[in-house]
Amino acid sequence: MSELSAGVPPAAAAQPAPAPKKPTKLMADLAAAIRATTEAARDQRLSQLDSEATGIVEMIRAQSDEGAVALRRQSDEDVAAIREWAKAEIARIKDSCEAKIADRKHVLEQEVADHAAAIEDRVAEVQSETDRAARSQPAVHRFGVRRFDRVDLDALPSADARVRVPRPHGHRLQPGARHTVSVHRPDP
Repeated sequence: MSELSAGVPPAAAAQPAPAPKKPTKLMADLAAAIRATTEAARDQRLSQLDSEATGIVEMIRAQSDEGAVALRRQSDEDVAAIREWAKAEIARIKDSCEAKIADRKHVLEQEVADHAAAIEDRVAEVQSETDRAARSQPAVHRFGVRRFDRVDLDALPSADARVRVPRPHGHRLQPGARHTVSVHRPDP
């Protein structure tokens, strides 16, 4: 059944395949012509590809040179702009520095003037106290000479307390405290 179902007669399945035929001269010439044409077309196409590749490479190199020139030009413009910016910044900083120096000199002049005024006020205060003490000195001296033998030593500090003696700058008397002045008594 299997032989019938395959559709191949049993005798045909056992026969070997026929041997290939020898090519004819026409077929051999045709194959040689196709081969020669194909090789010529291939050589022509390779030659064309080489020339196209050479042209593209030259174009790329030309564009590269143009690109490099453009990059150098842009870089030169950037460097020039940076130099201009630096000059402007230096000028701005110099102006700012000069303004700050001028302001500080002005403040210094005011501080020196204030200091001189404070010194003059202090000198005037000391001079005034010295003049006042000098004006009151003869009265105290006369009082002491006339009444030396009857001097109440407890009364002298209160009399001398009225005489203001110049004191160092910043020294203040305590309000309400009793301040005394020492008196040198000659030996008898």
